[in-house]
This record gives sequence, structure tokens and C-alpha cells, in this order.
Amino acid sequence: MKARILLFTLLMCNCAHAQENIWTSDVGQGIYESRLRNLDGYFFTIDCGTELSPMGKNASAFLEKNGVYYESSKKSPLKIQINNSMYFIPFGKRSSDNDHAWRNILGGIVNTNTFSIYVNNKLQASFSYNKDSAKKNILSAENCLNREF
Repeated sequence: MKARILLFTLLMCNCAHAQENIWTSDVGQGIYESRLRNLDGYFFTIDCGTELSPMGKNASAFLEKNGVYYESSKKSPLKIQINNSMYFIPFGKRSSDNDHAWRNILGGIVNTNTFSIYVNNKLQASFSYNKDSAKKNILSAENCLNREF
């Protein structure tokens, strides 16, 4: 949680000026972050960090509004619905199942212009966005999961 607060603080100036429905990206402290804000004030963030390796941590994603964070865990799974397909947002150590999910999620985001996030099986937020901004600011699963510095 402390890392999320630090990351949020470091990137605050980018977030404060974020436009609705446009994907943005930023690099800081070795993390490549893609971020989207909807009209209701929710932010959806995808992090690809330096600690990622074949045996390391997964990419991560979280939903945030007014300082309240929703991050996928065993107790509180996040799901993303893209084109009528539902995917668990992976967390924890990398695995072939998690990598497959990230390929579906990141590929789906780039190839559509809407998705919804569910927290504990309840619709929490929906996003629509400029598809070109997604293509420009979202890394492919292979680039996100295999980042090296």
C-alpha cells in the first residue's frame, strides 16, 4: 500500500491534469504506467515495473477514486469485462495463466474502446476512451511482462 501511495504522489501532477477518456502513460522509478480516467472520476491504472521477470512479480492494475484503491487479491478479486468476455485481473507471482490473462486484457483494451471493472462481482466503474490513445500508451503483454532495464 505504501508503494501505491508513493507512486500516486510521484505521478500526481500527471493525474491532476488527466483528461477523461484518454489513456496517458508515464515512466517513473522504473515503472511504466498507463492510466485512464472516466467521467465519474475513477482512474484505472496498469503498472509494468522493473521487478518483472519470468519468475518475478506480475504486472498489476488497480482502480482508484478519491484515495480509495481497489486492487485484485484473493479476498477481493477485480474483474474486467471487455467485449462481453470477463477476465480476472491477475495479481501475485507470474504464471502461464496470469500471462495469458494479461495478453487478453491488454490486447482487448487496445482493440476496443470500452470496458468495465467489477469489484467482488459488482460493477464498480465503466470506461470508454479514444482507441488511438490506447494504442499509443498501452504496452503489449510481452513488452509489459518482459520489461528490462
